[in-house]
Amino acid sequence: MVIYINSKTKYLIEGKRQIRIQDVADVIAPPQLKNKIEQLKLLDIPEEKKRTYVISIMDIIKKVKESFSDVDISNIGAENVLIEYHPERVKVSKLWLGIKIVFIGLTVFAGSAITIMTFHTDVGISETFQDIYEILMGTRIEDPYLIEIPYSIGLFLGIVIFFNHFFSKRFSEDPTPIEVEMVTYQKDVEESMVAFLNEEKEGD
Repeated sequence: MVIYINSKTKYLIEGKRQIRIQDVADVIAPPQLKNKIEQLKLLDIPEEKKRTYVISIMDIIKKVKESFSDVDISNIGAENVLIEYHPERVKVSKLWLGIKIVFIGLTVFAGSAITIMTFHTDVGISETFQDIYEILMGTRIEDPYLIEIPYSIGLFLGIVIFFNHFFSKRFSEDPTPIEVEMVTYQKDVEESMVAFLNEEKEGD
């Protein structure tokens, strides 16, 4: 008989100190066997302290084989599972969350504005606009609004289209560049955590 184990790369466990297979993986098997496998204990959290643990698919397979030696196991999920343990349920303050969102938003806005302004200063965009206006109109003026205003509108629209968002409005189902980078960053963090925790286990 073949059973299938499907686990994600990371799970949040709050308060529970006995980690069973059902906490970190989905089991595909006949109902009675599935219930027994899901109740198998994988890990006892040694102390009530916020910490991250790692369980490999080999740990899960060994635990299942100890009780059900006649089954074949096929892994269709992650090879390593990170368990982020919290002694108590994490309470998120809406006020604090709002403050962080506003602070980050203002920081990103200010940084982006400074970046755009310094770039325009470096390339001499004002002189470029004056040159373009002189070529098109035959006269040179200090503030060629006919060029500057469409450019500013185009810059704004380009940023909105590139990031695929305008407030809560989403223009397509494709992930935004920021979302892609966040997923990549999260994967790198998880891989680094797995490597670090595995080295720590080997050292013990």
